[in-house]
Amino acid sequence: MIQELKEPHTFNTAAMAVFCHHVYEYRKGLRNLILHTCRRVCAEQIIEKLRREKISYLIFPVGTEKMNVFFGDPSCIEIIRSIGKVDLSAYSDEEDFILGVMLGYCPIKQCRRYLQRKSSAGRDTQSDHRPQEVRAVS
Repeated sequence: MIQELKEPHTFNTAAMAVFCHHVYEYRKGLRNLILHTCRRVCAEQIIEKLRREKISYLIFPVGTEKMNVFFGDPSCIEIIRSIGKVDLSAYSDEEDFILGVMLGYCPIKQCRRYLQRKSSAGRDTQSDHRPQEVRAVS
């Protein structure tokens, strides 16, 4: 069984099954944008399917053997294109927040992630104009 998983054909089949499920979720309206990370050997099959299905996409390299495939609504793809960064770790806190929301992550968790990233980077997330906590005095 372990030997089978190491065979490229088996790996490609499994990777394509996950990719096809992502396409299904997009077509059913469950997601507006998908980020699918896979090995570059799958590129030809993925591009062929996205073109056949007429789905907008962008592909960015990840290291030497993998790639990130963004696909989905054309407006979401245009935002990714306008950010113009290949490496997700280079995204600003704001770009990371936007990406998370477009990918369908929990908005509250994205807000917490954004605040965490801002505070861990030494940037002030507090504003002098922020409403102060009100406590009843007895």
